[in-house]
Amino acid sequence: MEVVEPEQTDILKIEPGKDLVTLLTCTPYMINSHRLLVTGSRIPYTETVKKELNKSNQNRIVIRFLMIIGFADFIFLMIWFLYRLIHHYLLSKQRIDILIKIIDANHNPFTKTMTLYDKKGKKALKRQQKVVRLLPDPTGYYKIEDIPKGLYCLKTDDGSLNLLVGQNKLKNQTLLIKSFKRTKVSFTRITENEIQLLDVTFNKA
Repeated sequence: MEVVEPEQTDILKIEPGKDLVTLLTCTPYMINSHRLLVTGSRIPYTETVKKELNKSNQNRIVIRFLMIIGFADFIFLMIWFLYRLIHHYLLSKQRIDILIKIIDANHNPFTKTMTLYDKKGKKALKRQQKVVRLLPDPTGYYKIEDIPKGLYCLKTDDGSLNLLVGQNKLKNQTLLIKSFKRTKVSFTRITENEIQLLDVTFNKA
């Protein structure tokens, strides 16, 4: 490797008995007042060299394949994220009423206070700066009026009954009622809006 003036060309002369190749580029960067010369000699094309080249080509193919797969996965995730974002926005533009009747194993109305949370069950939701706490009406129904379409969590104060309720489809009006994580009592669904608890002692104050 040598740095020479542009006029110095002697180093590029052919040397008898030597198979040389020289890479020439300008230097320094953006000034280009000199020439950088890198000279090397040709080596025999042996089986070892051939194997190394083949291995290098194979590695290059594998790397390109992995890059394509990674890019495709990235595009898929972006499309999925955009779909979920639009879906959630369209759901929030629809308003629904949630009506649920809960009875215990003895067919008596469930009477405990339940609090409304987000679908993850972590944030208590508020209306007019007050946490939404629900008691059943005289017919035994818990009613949540005029809320954005989506999924919500209903919890008793002691956390023994946790329900995931709501609608998560744009066109489907069927009410979803599922047990939420860490609930201590199981239930069976009687009608679209009514469930029955299976623990005979659960409804006691």
